[in-house]
Amino acid sequence: MEKDKVIIGLVGETGSGKDTVAHYLKRRYDVDLLRFSRPLKKTLELFFDQSSKEDQAWLYATFKERFGEDVLHRGVAQYIARHDGIIAINGMRMMKDLELVRSFEHNYVIYVTANQKVRWERSFRRGEKSD
Repeated sequence: MEKDKVIIGLVGETGSGKDTVAHYLKRRYDVDLLRFSRPLKKTLELFFDQSSKEDQAWLYATFKERFGEDVLHRGVAQYIARHDGIIAINGMRMMKDLELVRSFEHNYVIYVTANQKVRWERSFRRGEKSD
Protein backbone atom coordinates (compact mmCIF):
# COMPACT_ATOMS: atom_id res chain seq x y z
CA MET A 1 0.00 0.00 0.00
CA GLU A 2 1.56 3.28 -1.17
CA LYS A 3 0.68 5.26 1.97
CA ASP A 4 2.66 2.78 4.08
CA LYS A 5 5.77 3.12 1.91
CA VAL A 6 8.67 5.35 2.90
CA ILE A 7 11.75 5.46 0.69
CA ILE A 8 15.09 6.70 2.02
CA GLY A 9 17.97 7.28 -0.38
CA LEU A 10 21.47 7.28 1.10
CA VAL A 11 24.07 9.24 -0.85
CA GLY A 12 27.64 10.30 -0.16
CA GLU A 13 31.26 9.80 -1.09
CA THR A 14 33.06 6.46 -0.89
CA GLY A 15 33.88 5.72 2.76
CA SER A 16 31.53 8.37 4.14
CA GLY A 17 29.53 5.92 6.28
CA LYS A 18 26.46 5.14 4.18
CA ASP A 19 26.51 1.47 5.20
CA THR A 20 26.85 2.46 8.86
CA VAL A 21 23.79 4.70 8.56
CA ALA A 22 21.90 1.95 6.71
CA HIS A 23 22.65 -0.61 9.43
CA TYR A 24 21.63 1.89 12.13
CA LEU A 25 18.29 2.42 10.35
CA LYS A 26 17.85 -1.36 10.15
CA ARG A 27 18.54 -1.85 13.88
CA ARG A 28 16.58 1.17 15.11
CA TYR A 29 13.61 1.23 12.71
CA ASP A 30 13.67 -2.23 11.09
CA VAL A 31 13.95 -0.77 7.59
CA ASP A 32 14.40 -2.98 4.55
CA LEU A 33 17.91 -2.40 3.17
CA LEU A 34 18.37 -2.37 -0.58
CA ARG A 35 21.39 -1.68 -2.78
CA PHE A 36 21.33 -1.00 -6.49
CA SER A 37 23.96 -3.74 -6.82
CA ARG A 38 21.66 -6.34 -5.21
CA PRO A 39 20.45 -7.88 -8.52
CA LEU A 40 24.08 -8.27 -9.61
CA LYS A 41 25.10 -9.94 -6.35
CA LYS A 42 22.09 -12.26 -6.40
CA THR A 43 22.83 -13.30 -9.98
CA LEU A 44 26.49 -14.00 -9.22
CA GLU A 45 25.54 -15.95 -6.06
CA LEU A 46 23.67 -18.42 -8.27
CA PHE A 47 26.99 -19.51 -9.78
CA PHE A 48 29.77 -18.60 -7.34
CA ASP A 49 30.38 -18.66 -3.58
CA GLN A 50 32.22 -15.33 -3.79
CA SER A 51 32.27 -12.43 -6.19
CA SER A 52 34.15 -9.15 -6.38
CA LYS A 53 33.21 -5.61 -7.31
CA GLU A 54 35.01 -6.26 -10.60
CA ASP A 55 32.67 -9.20 -11.22
CA GLN A 56 29.69 -6.97 -10.48
CA ALA A 57 31.05 -4.27 -12.80
CA TRP A 58 31.49 -6.82 -15.60
CA LEU A 59 27.99 -8.21 -15.12
CA TYR A 60 26.51 -4.70 -15.03
CA ALA A 61 28.29 -3.82 -18.29
CA THR A 62 26.93 -7.00 -19.86
CA PHE A 63 23.39 -6.35 -18.59
CA LYS A 64 23.59 -2.69 -19.61
CA GLU A 65 24.66 -3.57 -23.14
CA ARG A 66 21.85 -6.10 -23.51
CA PHE A 67 19.00 -4.49 -21.52
CA GLY A 68 19.82 -0.77 -21.34
CA GLU A 69 21.59 1.60 -18.99
CA ASP A 70 18.72 1.68 -16.52
CA VAL A 71 18.60 -2.10 -15.98
CA LEU A 72 19.43 -1.88 -12.25
CA HIS A 73 17.06 1.05 -11.81
CA ARG A 74 14.21 -1.03 -13.21
CA GLY A 75 15.06 -3.96 -10.94
CA VAL A 76 15.05 -1.78 -7.84
CA ALA A 77 11.80 -0.11 -8.93
CA GLN A 78 10.16 -3.54 -9.23
CA TYR A 79 11.40 -4.53 -5.77
CA ILE A 80 10.00 -1.32 -4.25
CA ALA A 81 6.66 -1.82 -6.01
CA ARG A 82 6.28 -5.23 -4.32
CA HIS A 83 7.22 -4.15 -0.79
CA ASP A 84 5.72 -1.83 1.80
CA GLY A 85 7.19 -0.21 4.86
CA ILE A 86 10.43 1.72 5.09
CA ILE A 87 13.05 0.95 2.46
CA ALA A 88 16.54 2.46 2.61
CA ILE A 89 18.38 2.44 -0.71
CA ASN A 90 22.16 2.61 -0.95
CA GLY A 91 24.40 2.64 -4.00
CA MET A 92 22.60 5.26 -6.07
CA ARG A 93 24.78 6.16 -9.05
CA MET A 94 22.62 8.00 -11.56
CA MET A 95 20.25 10.96 -11.44
CA LYS A 96 17.49 8.56 -12.48
CA ASP A 97 18.08 6.66 -9.19
CA LEU A 98 17.49 9.85 -7.22
CA GLU A 99 14.39 10.58 -9.30
CA LEU A 100 13.08 7.13 -8.40
CA VAL A 101 13.40 7.90 -4.68
CA ARG A 102 11.82 11.32 -5.17
CA SER A 103 8.88 9.79 -7.07
CA PHE A 104 7.38 8.46 -3.84
CA GLU A 105 5.21 10.72 -1.71
CA HIS A 106 7.10 9.85 1.45
CA ASN A 107 10.77 10.10 0.50
CA TYR A 108 13.95 11.28 2.14
CA VAL A 109 17.45 11.67 0.80
CA ILE A 110 20.21 11.59 3.40
CA TYR A 111 23.64 12.88 2.44
CA VAL A 112 26.26 11.08 4.51
CA THR A 113 29.72 12.59 4.78
CA ALA A 114 32.93 12.30 6.74
CA ASN A 115 36.18 14.21 6.54
CA GLN A 116 38.53 13.26 3.73
CA LYS A 117 41.09 11.52 5.97
CA VAL A 118 38.44 9.24 7.51
CA ARG A 119 37.01 8.41 4.08
CA TRP A 120 40.48 7.63 2.72
CA GLU A 121 41.32 5.39 5.70
CA ARG A 122 38.05 3.47 5.36
CA SER A 123 38.53 3.00 1.63
CA PHE A 124 42.15 1.94 2.12
CA ARG A 125 41.17 -0.66 4.74
CA ARG A 126 38.57 -2.09 2.36
CA GLY A 127 40.96 -2.03 -0.57
CA GLU A 128 38.67 0.27 -2.56
CA LYS A 129 39.42 3.13 -4.88
CA SER A 130 38.89 6.43 -3.06
CA ASP A 131 36.96 9.37 -4.58
